Amino acid sequence: MQTKSIEVTGPAFVQARQSRSNNVKSLQWMGLLVVAGVILTGCSTAGYQKGDVAAQSLKDAAGQVRMENQALDLTMATLRNLVNKSPSDNQPDAKRFNQPAIDLKPGYQRFSRALDRLEAAAARTDQAATQIAQKHAAYLANWNKELSTMSYDAVRSRSEARKNEVSQRFEAVNRRYSEARAATQPLIAYLNDIRKALGTDLTTGGLAAVKPIVQNAEENTVKVQTALARLSDELSASSVQLASTMTPQMPEKTTSQAMNK
Repeated sequence: MQTKSIEVTGPAFVQARQSRSNNVKSLQWMGLLVVAGVILTGCSTAGYQKGDVAAQSLKDAAGQVRMENQALDLTMATLRNLVNKSPSDNQPDAKRFNQPAIDLKPGYQRFSRALDRLEAAAARTDQAATQIAQKHAAYLANWNKELSTMSYDAVRSRSEARKNEVSQRFEAVNRRYSEARAATQPLIAYLNDIRKALGTDLTTGGLAAVKPIVQNAEENTVKVQTALARLSDELSASSVQLASTMTPQMPEKTTSQAMNK
């Protein structure tokens, strides 16, 4: 049995088909206009706008590093509270003959959640570093392109010297990032080992066993927070220097100075 194709005809169908054809043509013209707009926008983008984008990435990263530092503070506070638990922490109730025992599970869970947040914050800091590298590369590539079109050596040499200064600033930021990562990653791994140990042996004896280890983590935390504070200061200062806005010079304590107070 052969199936016949059904052709819909009539004025309404013809009108609808013409309407769809017109819509397609309109969409095609709109697509061309959008592409043309993107091309024109890209051609008219000034170099300082790329500098502003790079500056904003530095500023965002500085805020992210501060958040990581705060997450580390919270993680260590919850761990400290957990390992320092003792039966005397319970408020005695004279009406009860048997005093209630301390449940260690809520404290452990608070520490575990705080450590998860610290790991997430550290991952976001790494992502921010990647963003900085991308924006930095785009900024300097545009700068090199502009240098190649300059006619006068005097102007080109001054601009190239400034480009080298900016590049050195980014290199300083990268060094601070490397220092912070070298200090932070081993500490997070150390804290994860403590979490595993306590997750297996969440008892009074287990807490006593990790106390010396936690003390070592406390000492390393000071070093990590110093490295993070220096990185945050470097990012903030670099952001100000790259932005196309002038920031009033006001006496302000840096993050690292505030920590050392």
